[in-house]
Amino acid sequence: MHPPSGRTILVLDDDPDVRRLVGLALSRRGHRVVQAATTREALEAVERDLPDLLVVDLMLPERDGEEFLEACRERLPKRPPVVLLTASAARREVARRVEADIAMAKPFELAELAAVVDNLLS
Repeated sequence: MHPPSGRTILVLDDDPDVRRLVGLALSRRGHRVVQAATTREALEAVERDLPDLLVVDLMLPERDGEEFLEACRERLPKRPPVVLLTASAARREVARRVEADIAMAKPFELAELAAVVDNLLS
């Protein structure tokens, strides 16, 4: 068990199983996890919770992760680190385009995601 970091992480993914599993893995490491299924929910959470890190699915039903990240830049005083989750084969190119710190291929290992998050927050 890791000591609580006091860090807030927003997980935006339209798949409830992904949100639940990622949320569980990160909360077990002491993080406060806020979950959102839509960009609208996520933008509300960004304004309310000012997350320290964003875990964002690129492909979403109504607005994609790229549009969400653009909207975040207008709402946050400081850009938090971004972990992009994508099934795209061109994930490095996509990550560069949206200025994500890292892009992880779906499916991913929860332990690897947790290690990436810890590294970005350290």
